[in-house]
Amino acid sequence: MGSTDLLPKGTFRQEGPFQFIKPDNYAARYEMDRYQIIRSPETRKQIRSPIFRYISFDDPEAVKSQYKTLNEIYRKMGLLIRFSRFGRPYYLIPVHLISDTLTYVRAKVEEITRIVGLHMKKNLREHQRIGVFSPQDDLIVYELSLRFKEHQFVVLDTSEKLKELSAPLDLVILTSDPYEVVLMQLSGLPNPEALTKKRLDRHVTYILWRIYDVLNSDGEIFVIADHFSGKSNGKTEVHFMTDREAKRFAIFTHIFATKKKYRIRGRRAVVNISDLRRYLSGRYVEQDIVDQLLKGRTLDDLPMKEIDRLPYFDTPFAGWPFALEQKKTWGRLISTFFDETYLTPMRPESVEQDWKERITFTDYIPDCMMAYLGRKKPLKTTLGDVKQAVRESKLSGCPIELVSEYRNSFEFLIRTLRILHDLKQGTQQGLPQVYVDRLRQPFESRNRRFCALGHVTKLISRLKRLERIRAYLNPDGIEGPKTRLIENLEALTFFGFTADELREVLLIVLGHTHFSRIISGKMTEKTLEPVSNRAQKYSPQEALNLLRYCRLMTFAETKAAGRKELTPVQLMELFDLYESTVRVIINKELDWDQLLDEKITAMGGIHNKIVRKVLMMMGYFEFLYDWPELKHKGEMEKESLADYDDEKLSRIENVLRLIRTVEEFEKMYLKFDPLELPRFYRRFLEMEFHGTGHLFQRMNSRNIFVLLWITVSLARERVINFNPILAEVETENIEERIQRVEEAAQTITVHYLDLEVLSRFREQLDVSRSSFIVGTGFQISVSTGEREVLDIGYKNMGKNLDTLEHLLKQLADRPVGDIPVSDLEALNRLFSNLETFFQSHMTLVQDEGSALPLPPKQIEWFDRARALRTALRNRLLGVIFRPDHLFTDLDLLF
Repeated sequence: MGSTDLLPKGTFRQEGPFQFIKPDNYAARYEMDRYQIIRSPETRKQIRSPIFRYISFDDPEAVKSQYKTLNEIYRKMGLLIRFSRFGRPYYLIPVHLISDTLTYVRAKVEEITRIVGLHMKKNLREHQRIGVFSPQDDLIVYELSLRFKEHQFVVLDTSEKLKELSAPLDLVILTSDPYEVVLMQLSGLPNPEALTKKRLDRHVTYILWRIYDVLNSDGEIFVIADHFSGKSNGKTEVHFMTDREAKRFAIFTHIFATKKKYRIRGRRAVVNISDLRRYLSGRYVEQDIVDQLLKGRTLDDLPMKEIDRLPYFDTPFAGWPFALEQKKTWGRLISTFFDETYLTPMRPESVEQDWKERITFTDYIPDCMMAYLGRKKPLKTTLGDVKQAVRESKLSGCPIELVSEYRNSFEFLIRTLRILHDLKQGTQQGLPQVYVDRLRQPFESRNRRFCALGHVTKLISRLKRLERIRAYLNPDGIEGPKTRLIENLEALTFFGFTADELREVLLIVLGHTHFSRIISGKMTEKTLEPVSNRAQKYSPQEALNLLRYCRLMTFAETKAAGRKELTPVQLMELFDLYESTVRVIINKELDWDQLLDEKITAMGGIHNKIVRKVLMMMGYFEFLYDWPELKHKGEMEKESLADYDDEKLSRIENVLRLIRTVEEFEKMYLKFDPLELPRFYRRFLEMEFHGTGHLFQRMNSRNIFVLLWITVSLARERVINFNPILAEVETENIEERIQRVEEAAQTITVHYLDLEVLSRFREQLDVSRSSFIVGTGFQISVSTGEREVLDIGYKNMGKNLDTLEHLLKQLADRPVGDIPVSDLEALNRLFSNLETFFQSHMTLVQDEGSALPLPPKQIEWFDRARALRTALRNRLLGVIFRPDHLFTDLDLLF
């Protein structure tokens, strides 16, 4: 068994005693045998029934209604054909009977058995977890499972299963060429002609990296595939051991487009080596093609002279779409991640013995298989090493667990490096020259260059390599529109990237210092203390070089994040922050608290600092210095200031709306206690925000401040994360999501947001760890790690409830075992959201200290959630769940 080339679908090998029966031939076979076996009058009556006489066996819909009766009749007849409940045929043929007749299967299984034994001895493990990359119904998998009861075999027929593995593997086996594995997965593409060698190399590299990633540290990869050595014009004289074998070869040459037309005399022929290889590989041939050629006769009925006169079909060999030197290609691709133990062509003894019984060669012995064994290469630099180096640098701008999805991508890294490349080359446009000259200083003068910038420069020179690696780790977007970086960081070590370069890569993702986050309003200047402390340990010149390097990297990272040029005001803020850091470093008597107080006083008080901070979060930098003047502008003055541009005028109105909202909240909740306003705003300033940039730049300022008011009041450890609101939302759907968020925020009743009410909400969170803002889909949850983080996400509860109702109706009359896993996963996900909301509401109504009226929408959602909860219990709990553990047990279904 085996093929060196790509094999067409719907075919079977001529080797072995078994033949597949086409569905449209079932009736004929069935009619022929039925009276020879059936004795029961009841069964004979069933057979004579018109519904079985005229049933279309190639129509699953027609068969599935009668599949049980058909299977019972076939069982009584002794036939091994069966139909599934979906109307599809399958066969009750003992697997070992098939595999024992297929020489190539036996040979591969024997070699794999040897490798499994060697791996056990090397690693002293009695029980191994072995991944087999092959089709689900591959005979090799069945044979291995029978031989090795003590090992767990995991079939990996798609790259998705590699990603979903929950435990590491000890050994991974590929039973076919890596290219063939990829081509099998990509066979459904609409344009298979676009499968270039370069494109396939990317997919093979991706699979190999995923295999590397799931293997234990001492894991190995074993590939055993049919041998393919490219085209050959060589010839050899062969002798067929029997007349039947000579006839089979002759039939083969009439079906396929061989190099020449052969005439076999005395069981001898001079054969092209390429044709001989293809013949020995056991080509797939459809039976009806053979019948069409022989016109119903058998080989024994035809003398060789009549076979010579048969027509030639010249069926093309389904070969590789490009030339392939298998040994060289495997060595190049697999050696990226694995140390080669051996890579060699093979000719198993059992296969060679089979050939000797059929055919002999005068001066040529072909190889039939290629085998590779390799062990995982040790990582020169691990992700843990890089994280530790970043922590020690004191330069990280964001905790790794809170980094935004768009920043954790090769796309963001490459954009940042391209910006640096343009700046280095002097092709940066759209900025005031004075800023460009100061930013370029580290590139132009070694005396003003911090040592780490050399590693960044090396990264810039490797932009094309990074683009190639991105294509390897996410070919054709198989992982989604963005290629994750942190999860794939270790892969860069196999492409020549050093530990220092990887540290800079991670710092680009996380941000070089908090500079960028401070000028975006997400953090306070005080968070730069670790950087200034580090700089104070250097000489004055080296300290300045460190800050120039951080300023340069912040510029590139901020521009890459916003995908647009920084405004002059943003640049002013960045350079002002740089100057402030220099002041703290040089002046030993000045600390960040004093500097912050100085800035607050210069701005006119903490109220103005807060408004300015929110404007930074919104990206409204053009109003940072003159926003107080807008309050005194008339309508015509505002239109003139906006240059009669509707979009600019809308931004002005949004600023004014923010000012009014801040003043409104101060009057309602902060004026009664003279100490409350500065205390609350100080707390506001010290908060660390995440995920506000892309969200707040598109939102109504009043809604922004309402969400900030709530979350600042609820957060204990001063870390607030808005990333969940846009998490896993595709770029094209962001605007729609933000519109839903806006609508939900507008329904929040601000008159019930006093600090006492929010304090009780905080106490509920301490117990439940998750809750909803009343009447909205905003879910507040608390996650703990090194620091407690307040996460705010958004669930479209109305849509969730509608979808859940629809899904339950669809599943109403179906047995639990027939429900697709995807539907059950959706059911679990939707009910998880519903249960969090349900419990949040129950906690709210049971709070004796709360007498707030509930919005009608909240009551409607709760009633629907309660009804759906009951419906699920009635539908499923009696079968598989305990009634008192609805959602815990729902997870067990998977």
